[in-house]
Amino acid sequence: MSGAEHLSELCTPRGTAAHVSLFLPTVRRGPQTAQNGIRWRNLLARAEVALRATAAPAEATATLDALRQVSEDEGFWRNDGSGLAVFAAPGWSRVLHTPSTLPELAAVGNRFLISPLLPSLSSAGRFLFLALDRAQSRLFLGTRFGLEEAGVHIPTGPGHASEDRRRPAERPEGFVADRGGSGRSVVFYGRGNLDRKQVEETLQYFRAIDAVLAELPNGERPPMLLAGLGYLVSQYRQVTRYREIVEDVLVTDPSQLPIEELHRRAWLQIEPQLRGDESAAAARYRQLAGTGRTAHEPGAVLAAARVGRVESLFLSSSIMATPPDSVLLLGAGARSQFDQFDRLDQFDRLDQAAAACLAHGGAVYLVAPERMPIRDECAAALLRY
Repeated sequence: MSGAEHLSELCTPRGTAAHVSLFLPTVRRGPQTAQNGIRWRNLLARAEVALRATAAPAEATATLDALRQVSEDEGFWRNDGSGLAVFAAPGWSRVLHTPSTLPELAAVGNRFLISPLLPSLSSAGRFLFLALDRAQSRLFLGTRFGLEEAGVHIPTGPGHASEDRRRPAERPEGFVADRGGSGRSVVFYGRGNLDRKQVEETLQYFRAIDAVLAELPNGERPPMLLAGLGYLVSQYRQVTRYREIVEDVLVTDPSQLPIEELHRRAWLQIEPQLRGDESAAAARYRQLAGTGRTAHEPGAVLAAARVGRVESLFLSSSIMATPPDSVLLLGAGARSQFDQFDRLDQFDRLDQAAAACLAHGGAVYLVAPERMPIRDECAAALLRY
């Protein structure tokens, strides 16, 4: 399931029953991984107290049963992410491992809490990273926090892992090739010591990869960064129909670098592209301020988001700061461990606004306070009309 599909699912309340949202930062490896289970049990205990105090006994028991059942699953502590998010309602649960670190937080109420997931799952700030190799290319989903496998099957290629790495880089040669069967001839660059048969095998392999990309869910077309030896990148560009490929290329042999280094280099290349949409939306907000096409008061932002008027929504990361050991109670008349009820009400409204904005095809940017398009505000909405 894609990030957009996860958010869509979580933005839709599952009836009026009690909803529980649990967020936990996790340790990937080393002796400290034992702390994951301890912190999970403590978080679950706090949620149980809040749940039994606010929900009908049968609902509370059914939701807690769903939480305990999912935590006993074999893959629950899969250590390939820095955050764990668990959502449950009577008879239903969902577990997500996120590349970004999450706050330690529990929320109980008439809906799920989604804003902690925005850095990992919203389309803003996400990109595809295609590491090209004649033997086995890999497709990753990236954010500023890291790279993770995209969860689609990339076929095996015609080459062997050692075939390309033994060869020193050589001067590319140009010849004419057809662009993906389009009938248009373009200049194709390949290596002088690759014969035409090898080139055709590689092109066929890259067409198969492109067919996988064509099957991505509707709306899941983030920008894609290519990485690979120069001649492979040139070959892939000849056949691809994925139009969201960025111009910059990471020219390297991806198989020779650890995932952390690949991510560091990829983020340096892709960040300006990803920030482009954010910067353009912020500039439009400032241009339209005072014309009726912007809003920043949480109640007004939520009202506009519910009817699909919000084109872009900026939320300050400062709103995400929560007290230690807090349990948020969402919904009318709810109380929490926040010192001020007004702050909880603001947090609740803006989380709902983010869900509504995404449900209507808008973009949500969770940014540092200094990147907000309006100073000293925790929200800024650019309206469609």
